[in-house]
Amino acid sequence: MKVTEIMYSGIAVRQLVYSFNKEFSTEIFTSIEMKEGNSFVTIDFGNTSKELIFKFSFKLGKTQKLLMKTREFMLPIGQYPLPPEENT
Repeated sequence: MKVTEIMYSGIAVRQLVYSFNKEFSTEIFTSIEMKEGNSFVTIDFGNTSKELIFKFSFKLGKTQKLLMKTREFMLPIGQYPLPPEENT
């Protein structure tokens, strides 16, 4: 399943996906495209279970809301490192 949405911070989505993949041994992939100043993020869940998709989606929503409130564009790099380029 693939989903494309406008996100407040595309880079934070990459950080969250990388962390989630490591924690739950999933293979979720992202791509980000900037259009007219907006981050359009495509998330490919592949064969990820429905339960983990729900868990990820809930965490992503909470994260984006927090980032908008605090006007930050990245998650704390110590907790959520950036993925190597080949994993994005």
